[in-house]
Amino acid sequence: MVSEKGSCSGKFTIGANNVLTAVSTLNFTRNVESLKSEHNAMDKNTYKAMKMDKYPNITFTASSVTVKQAGGANYTVLTEN
Repeated sequence: MVSEKGSCSGKFTIGANNVLTAVSTLNFTRNVESLKSEHNAMDKNTYKAMKMDKYPNITFTASSVTVKQAGGANYTVLTEN
């Protein structure tokens, strides 16, 4: 399944030479109904299984974030919730 809709927010610390040094908060939110597959019936089963009527959003809030430089301007962000 794919979702192209949602939001992300975070607090990033940029150090010397514009290098990302820390991420203190990181949050993601997706609407369940934004999840789509190639099959309409699979989508409906997914929404039912995820109890979309009661829980319309998928959210993730990281409790711990580790930033590692991955070369150039690329970074790997590891999270725990």
